Amino acid sequence: DRIRDVLRLLRAEGGRILFSRLFDGNVTRYEMVVSFLALLELMKMKQVSCYQQRRFEEIVIVAKEGAVLDADELERLEIDH
Repeated sequence: DRIRDVLRLLRAEGGRILFSRLFDGNVTRYEMVVSFLALLELMKMKQVSCYQQRRFEEIVIVAKEGAVLDADELERLEIDH
C-alpha cells in the first residue's frame, strides 16, 4: 500500500523528503494520484505536514514530531483511514 511506501521513504530520508523523490524514473498519472492521496491521508492522520516555498515548486513532506514512521505500528494505533 502506498502509505507504507511513503512512510518507509520518509523514514529512510530522515523525516523529510520531496514529493518528486517518492517516484523512480517514469511515473504514471495513476501512481502520482495514488501517492498524492496517500499523502493527504497521512496529513489527515497528523503524521506529516507539507509545504511549498512558492506556487508550482516542489512539495516538501515533513514528518511531524512524534509521528509514527513505522507502517505496522501505525496500523496498531487503529486510526480511521
